[in-house]
Amino acid sequence: MASKCAALASSNVSDHVSRYLLPFGSSPFLPSEARAAFSGFLSPAEVPTAAWCGECHKAIYKQWRESAHANSFRTVWYKKNVQLLIDQKGVEFSRHCEGCHNPVTLFSGALTNGPTWIEALTKKV
Repeated sequence: MASKCAALASSNVSDHVSRYLLPFGSSPFLPSEARAAFSGFLSPAEVPTAAWCGECHKAIYKQWRESAHANSFRTVWYKKNVQLLIDQKGVEFSRHCEGCHNPVTLFSGALTNGPTWIEALTKKV
C-alpha cells in the first residue's frame, strides 16, 4: 500500500504554483487535515479515484461508499455553504471542507486566490 501511494510522488506537479497562498502555514492543504505522500500538487487526472484507494483501504472505502459523504460535494446544500464560506472568508478557507468532500480541488492546487497551475497551463494567468 505505501509503495502504491508513494508512486504518486514521481508524477506530481510541484512547481506550477509559484504564488499559491499559504495563510495557515507551510502545508498547501491546511486547514484541511489531508495528508499526501507527495510534495506539491497533482494534475486533476493524476488524483486517484476513490475506487483506486479502495483497493487497499477496503473497509474505509466500503463505509464511505455506503454513506452520504460519497456524493456530498455535489449536493446543493454543500455547494451553497462552501460558496458562502468562500464569499465571506476566501477560497483558502474552503480547503478545510474540500480536503474530504472534493479532494481533487485540494490536491490539484485549485483552492487559492492566486493563480493555480491549471490556469498557468491554459495561459489564463
